[in-house]
Amino acid sequence: MIDSDAFPCICSLCGTKRKIEPLNKPCCSAQKKKEVSSAKQVFLHAALAYQTATWDVYVKSIVSEYYMVISNPGNQAFLAMHSIAKSRMEKAQEKLNTPNSENSRNFLMEYTGYDPWGDWLGAGRVYGYTSILQIKNHLNEIFRLRHSFAHGFTMPTFHWNQSPNGTAQLNVEILRKTGIFFQKLIQGTDAGISQHIAVQHGIGKPW
Repeated sequence: MIDSDAFPCICSLCGTKRKIEPLNKPCCSAQKKKEVSSAKQVFLHAALAYQTATWDVYVKSIVSEYYMVISNPGNQAFLAMHSIAKSRMEKAQEKLNTPNSENSRNFLMEYTGYDPWGDWLGAGRVYGYTSILQIKNHLNEIFRLRHSFAHGFTMPTFHWNQSPNGTAQLNVEILRKTGIFFQKLIQGTDAGISQHIAVQHGIGKPW
């Protein structure tokens, strides 16, 4: 967990020879606390960027794994079609930069035939969502938030990152929930595409 104690004030910044002390010690001036608070936001932004990057890697990797699982070297006719389809997928994979709900679904649908949206319901429980639309919108909002600080824009305000005074915020609790959200998206997609492979190709579930 990231909290104030995770960002100790460094002695040289405090102008003393004391050992490193946490933020609540008097050696830290208000200016230094502000600097450390800014540093904390950088770490929080980096944590969200890590979460979105993990989802990006997952979406691309699961489709690559799909082609590995369905490969049938003994069937030359199928192998030729498989090679062409895989080559097209890899080109599209390189261009997939923002795996929001629509882009993730389109990539999975076009190159595996699997529609993941119906398997994402479990991801909404951490926010009390009961519909796929809410979950799709939430994933899109996370990427809008990620893009805002990546490109230097004002952080957008949504119901899940709104502070009591109405401004946008990013804190440890928000990151905890987005982490669970992505974890459940991955679990749902993993289970769904495994079932899809079994039905589509008449083989056992690969995982």
